[in-house]
Amino acid sequence: KSIATGSYAGDNTDDRHISVGFKCSLVIVLYTWDFCAVMVPGKISSFNSVLTGGTDFHDTDGFIVYQTADIMNLQGATYYYWAISE
Repeated sequence: KSIATGSYAGDNTDDRHISVGFKCSLVIVLYTWDFCAVMVPGKISSFNSVLTGGTDFHDTDGFIVYQTADIMNLQGATYYYWAISE
């Protein structure tokens, strides 16, 4: 297993790809504007239907954040992630 940590700045774009260098089995994202975390387990094919502004795993590298406002890509918020490979 590989582990990657990093951060990204929210920018309100849709279908934003966050590259971590491997296919993920678990991603945990902490966002600083509300000091909350979202855990995205690999057995769920798409978390987008569960969360407004949700996320999904990229087929080969990292994860994708969807929508343009809530939770995963809010303009001006800083997000920190921990990703674990398959």
